[in-house]
Amino acid sequence: MYKNKDIKFWSLVFTLAKRDLRIKYVQTYFGFVWITVQPILGYLLISFFFGKLLKVSKDIPDYPIFAYCGMMGWYYFSNIAGFSGISLIQNQDMVQKTNIPKLALPVSKAFSGLFEFFIWIIILFIIMSFSGNYPNFHLIILPFFILLNLIAGLSIGLWVSAFTIKYRDFYHLIPYVVGITIFITPVLYPVGMVPDNLKFIVYLNPMSGVIEGYRWIFLKTGLPIIQYLWGFGALIIFFILGLINFKSVEKKMADII
Repeated sequence: MYKNKDIKFWSLVFTLAKRDLRIKYVQTYFGFVWITVQPILGYLLISFFFGKLLKVSKDIPDYPIFAYCGMMGWYYFSNIAGFSGISLIQNQDMVQKTNIPKLALPVSKAFSGLFEFFIWIIILFIIMSFSGNYPNFHLIILPFFILLNLIAGLSIGLWVSAFTIKYRDFYHLIPYVVGITIFITPVLYPVGMVPDNLKFIVYLNPMSGVIEGYRWIFLKTGLPIIQYLWGFGALIIFFILGLINFKSVEKKMADII
């Protein structure tokens, strides 16, 4: 019984994710090209503005790739948090008129975003190949950090999506809140630039550990230090509580929305 329910749930998730991708890309003139524009443009802007004009790269070898790893992780996180957070409001008819598991809506956003994230990774491999910089055995740990990246975004999305059902202000607030996170996450700067008395904020931010993990994999920097475990632990607790909260209001959603 539970196995069949699980199969139906994940089938629905992937169907919704494919629908999102079709809506976003299939009915455009350039289709797949749009998926590659953002990472390539991001890499070029990083190289020019931060590398050439602001000279941020002078103390960081391979700074464009260093920053690209940060942007790659943060973009996937913000994509999930933003779109999953408003998924119930955007699909009000489906929530009200069907009996589907509502959890499938925010979860599907994580998987449609995963497709775009893989494009970022493929472009990173191409960029690194031109510079003769190739990943090593660290690559086998990549799925672990991708999973943490997904959970970080979805944990925000679950809480926000449940709250937006009753409090629509969250619908307008979430883009600003997610946008602010880029400043407390070492996306474009190294953790070493953060004053010692403020580093605890970075360590408690699970996306800091995820991004440092990507840099360890692709740039062979130092292994993410043990302080990040606090952030990862807090993330798992926050995610589990988000699931519990979502399930507690799931049956009331059709009436409230």
